[in-house]
Amino acid sequence: MRYIVASILFISCYGYAIAQKLEFGLNVGVVKNSLPSDFTSDPIFGPSRGLINPTGNIKGMLNLHHWQLGMSVGAMRLSYKMYDPREAYFNGANINYNIPPASYAGNGYKVLLANPAVGFRLFFNRIVAVKRFKLYGGTGLGYLDIINKKQFNDDKTFRDNTGGVGFSAGLQVGATYYASKHIGFNAEVAGDYLQLGVMPNSVGKFVSVFPFTAGIRYRP
Repeated sequence: MRYIVASILFISCYGYAIAQKLEFGLNVGVVKNSLPSDFTSDPIFGPSRGLINPTGNIKGMLNLHHWQLGMSVGAMRLSYKMYDPREAYFNGANINYNIPPASYAGNGYKVLLANPAVGFRLFFNRIVAVKRFKLYGGTGLGYLDIINKKQFNDDKTFRDNTGGVGFSAGLQVGATYYASKHIGFNAEVAGDYLQLGVMPNSVGKFVSVFPFTAGIRYRP
């Protein structure tokens, strides 16, 4: 009987010790993406560019002295704006790149790569504590499910042919200020390289993303 009691006490103490090292977070912000890798570099497309979109994630972390292991689950929208002055010469015909009607050629149009991309990411960080601040930097790997099914009624928003799954790899740096023993405020910037639309017969396309997020941290 005493061995059972001792085991229960040991497990309880161990669980309590682990709980003291756990941390949870919620972040929201914006993400800027590059043009996709299959986008033509023809200068006729002028100032085509990746757009800024919303992003957010929740995180669970385990702090081990100077190291942090964690997992995040989040979503982001990815899109770019495309211009094609050649459309004026095609009289509105959809010839290449899903070119829109000529009346919109001057302002460009929005192409959605993912609406949204939903996935999870495993990461680890090196931690440096400075008084109430915790500075960190590290790397991570992730898996994405690319959702891009919504149809649009206007003539200025189009879906890319992206679908399937995706993968990510990148770096992140950030800082957390702990206002109390349990509550902290965080800011983080990251850079990820995404492979989107991976299917049995396709390696998909590649996009760089740069999310900036801010949020809260909670330590039990």
